[in-house]
Amino acid sequence: MAQTKVNIVTLTYNQENVIAQTIDALLAQKTNFDFEIIIGEDASTDNTLQIVKAYKNDYPEQIRIISADVNIGLEKNYLRCFEACSSDFVAYCDGDDIWLDPLKLQKQVDFLEEHEDYGLLGTNFVWYDERLDQTKNSDKHFSGDYKTYAFDEMFLANPLSSSSVVFRNSLLKDFLQLYYKNKKDLDNFIDYSLWLFFASKMKVAELKDISVSYRLSKNSISQVKDFNKSWKYRKRNYKHFKFFADYFKDHQLKNLDKAYYNRALWYYKLAAVNKDKTNTDEFAKILLQNKDYIRYMLLKFVYQIPKAYFIANIYDKITARFKFNKQL
Repeated sequence: MAQTKVNIVTLTYNQENVIAQTIDALLAQKTNFDFEIIIGEDASTDNTLQIVKAYKNDYPEQIRIISADVNIGLEKNYLRCFEACSSDFVAYCDGDDIWLDPLKLQKQVDFLEEHEDYGLLGTNFVWYDERLDQTKNSDKHFSGDYKTYAFDEMFLANPLSSSSVVFRNSLLKDFLQLYYKNKKDLDNFIDYSLWLFFASKMKVAELKDISVSYRLSKNSISQVKDFNKSWKYRKRNYKHFKFFADYFKDHQLKNLDKAYYNRALWYYKLAAVNKDKTNTDEFAKILLQNKDYIRYMLLKFVYQIPKAYFIANIYDKITARFKFNKQL
């Protein structure tokens, strides 16, 4: 096999019902270059590993399995697979998402090779809600074939679906160096941590083409309804956001205050119901600075009653509908 140009990283755990679909879509990519699929299998307790091994037997040159006898968790699974990448470009796809366009990889590599100042490229996508068995568009609007996101914009919100991206391996290596130097602050890093770092180094864009079906399931960490588990995930996001806000303070981020306000809007309810005083107080201060008095009062006073979370949810839906706040 010739030198691979792209490593496709796929992480999977207990996904026996969907992993075959994911792998089939990756193998269906039509390219004029070689690519390798690196599957990080995290000691599943179902038949996921057996399914992955069967694919490895059928495609020994295109599939590499990285596994272990014990579950190591998402972050270590990320790390061991990313560290195994040796190609020019790295693509990512969650083990339960589906690539819809067989030319996805070719289009993205062509773009990055033609635009040497871009380091990270996503694509448009659709949401598949398996709980409702419904698919819906992302509601994104493009004036051309692709949209460029400025470094400052990336702090406002994460615009990219992780399963849609291709990025330069050189940027990944730089991030891993930063990670190991600041492991205490960047522990349990997530895709958004990577995107922020990449955006500080090179341009970021998203193709108009829809190429990914992003699955929403009850088991997805970002969709979990358990308030405690959900807050652990969101709290980590906020911790990483604050790290990068400080790390890139010399970039003179114009939207930094608005970015902090957005985070307060997204996280204040979970911080309150989990009685996280440090973050609750911080969010209260941000809300007050932005003259968001109703949410401030909800946060400081109303959370003594059990139904306050749902009261706040109703208020958020009303303000989002009538665009009373500054959230994107």
